[in-house]
Amino acid sequence: DEADIVKTDGKYIYIAGNNVVRIVGTDHGKLSDGTAIRLSTDKNVQEIYMDGNRLIVLGTRSYDSGVYPGVFDPAGPIDEGPAASLLENGKIGILPYYSKTFSFADVYDISNPLRPIFLKGHEMQGSYQSSRKSGEIVYLVTNTYPSGGGLLPMMRDTAVSNQEFSMKLGDVMIMPKHPCPGYLVISAVNVQNEEKAEVEARTAYGATMYMNESSMYLAFGNSGNSTSIIKFELEGMKVGYAGSGTVPGQLLNQFSMDEYEGNLRVATTVWEKNSNGLFILDHSLNIV
Repeated sequence: DEADIVKTDGKYIYIAGNNVVRIVGTDHGKLSDGTAIRLSTDKNVQEIYMDGNRLIVLGTRSYDSGVYPGVFDPAGPIDEGPAASLLENGKIGILPYYSKTFSFADVYDISNPLRPIFLKGHEMQGSYQSSRKSGEIVYLVTNTYPSGGGLLPMMRDTAVSNQEFSMKLGDVMIMPKHPCPGYLVISAVNVQNEEKAEVEARTAYGATMYMNESSMYLAFGNSGNSTSIIKFELEGMKVGYAGSGTVPGQLLNQFSMDEYEGNLRVATTVWEKNSNGLFILDHSLNIV
């Protein structure tokens, strides 16, 4: 399943926008404002899922986190230190504050759609890229870059704590063939229980996503008119790296990828040559 801004269970229509999800009743063609889920003002809803008596709300949360470490000490005078030097040279006009952005997946019990109950929330530092739902598992994909002196992405999971905490180093895989200053993070969230999410991070970037029942592919364009693709194997809450490869050209969109009998089929365009190509990759993403 893919997320959307409108979902329905046949009796109610769920409409996402800004920081609100409206729940509209449909009684034999007559519409009625049932209720609304109003999130905090620092959250922005982007998409939603439904899974039986569960509503999953996806989006981003942003807030000002402070001044970059080593540039300005909030406890010290403004006319001293590196910040003062930058101000004198006209390089900055304001103090170098930075903001944090988190992608979130909030799960609600809608057994009674007129009284939604918040069950749990998972947040991962970074921008929301895409997601898919397979059965009761939602896979959330985020791209994040270290900021404010932190080396590992921060996360929050209400099944563990309401406080932010860092990812574990053992959950990060370095990909030498795809150097990237940030992380591609996949979170697996079971929407039918109150267990914490499972997360996996790769030092890579993902822009275009294709997924079926057992595999997830994330592609990103390179300079030099080529596209790199990373494959993950999915087994419930387990997300495992399965290989990576590169094809000439650029993808048009997610529909340029498709898996058939264990092979990935990729259609690309080399814009400089005004030509198109079709490439077949095996289970390890070698071109065959």
